[in-house]
Amino acid sequence: MFKICILTLYFGPLPNYFNQWLESCGWNPTINFLIITDQEINSSFDNVKVLKTNLSEIKKKFDKVMNREVALAFPYKLCDYKPMYGLAFENELKEYDFWGHCDIDLIWGDLRKFITNDILKRYDKIFPLGHLALYRNTKKVNNYFLLSGSLRGDIEKVVSTNKSCVFDERYGINKIFEYNALPLYSKEVVADIGFRNQRMIIAGEQNINYKYQAFFIRDGKCFRSYVNNKGVVKFDEFAYIHLQKRHYDNTINETSYFIGQNHFFPLSLPITKEIIEKINPSKNSILERLEYLYKDYSFRINRRFKQLFIR
Repeated sequence: MFKICILTLYFGPLPNYFNQWLESCGWNPTINFLIITDQEINSSFDNVKVLKTNLSEIKKKFDKVMNREVALAFPYKLCDYKPMYGLAFENELKEYDFWGHCDIDLIWGDLRKFITNDILKRYDKIFPLGHLALYRNTKKVNNYFLLSGSLRGDIEKVVSTNKSCVFDERYGINKIFEYNALPLYSKEVVADIGFRNQRMIIAGEQNINYKYQAFFIRDGKCFRSYVNNKGVVKFDEFAYIHLQKRHYDNTINETSYFIGQNHFFPLSLPITKEIIEKINPSKNSILERLEYLYKDYSFRINRRFKQLFIR
């Protein structure tokens, strides 16, 4: 079995449902997790380690990788440095075949079911999005971020600004892999919940959504229940669920539960259409489209406005 370590660098207050992310790490005992943070975190799981530090010390690691002073004034800028983690933390990762980076606004399912030995044998980078990606832990692969092909600017440009370049995703490191014909596994196996609608809808063109759908955790696995076009309740499974920019008003200490729009609910069985509609209410499709366009426009304007004050 390939040895994997997934890193998350997080500075600042943790989300109130962080315990659910941590608990879900424990459901994956054959994968190790390293949390690098300025927060006090106590882990009872053998596969979860915590390294307490601060952003200034982390910046020194990237300065060393690039052999120059880099721009890293804000924690969010760390997204652009994710493809460098293999070099920046080579001592912490030396015993592993693969290393990865992840966010903490998510809840894991059964990761090994979706990260098979066959995939690990064939690909140097696994998964296309920044909230979870794995890299083969070799000197050659760990230096791929230096190659040409990024549509977000080359790495020298990326590390010269505190502005977010989104270098860790599709138009950055992934374009480097595509341009240089490097082995990239780009299938999305995540319930990547969009933030532009209140209803929980999976983002991305390759994903299918249903009018009636709800997401839940059951015994360490991540599922969706949905009503098909024949009115039958069906289920599919994901490697994890990503809850980007969603705020939850509670947390839950259960191994099985529904993940609502802004609330966690105890799991009720059997799951019916009525329960699905209660957990994740739907709106008129026209209203949902208008909601999406309004939030998307607001997000883009707000992001561009903030970027004006960042150098």
